[in-house]
Amino acid sequence: IHRDLAARNVLLESDRRVKIGDFGLAKALPHGCDYYRVRDDGDSPVFWFAMECLKECKFSFASDVWSY
Repeated sequence: IHRDLAARNVLLESDRRVKIGDFGLAKALPHGCDYYRVRDDGDSPVFWFAMECLKECKFSFASDVWSY
């Protein structure tokens, strides 16, 4: 889970290829798990978070897409 997927973190490599950068907030999901729960909010970009991230501190692939 990237947790900070935004246009500012997407780099254009060529005509049809992009790369995602800034993995400072990224977390690897354990096998069989489809979300990550944050214990300490810390310094997070809350303005771009999906509602479930703010309410339940749960991050998923869907919340990454929503924030982008």
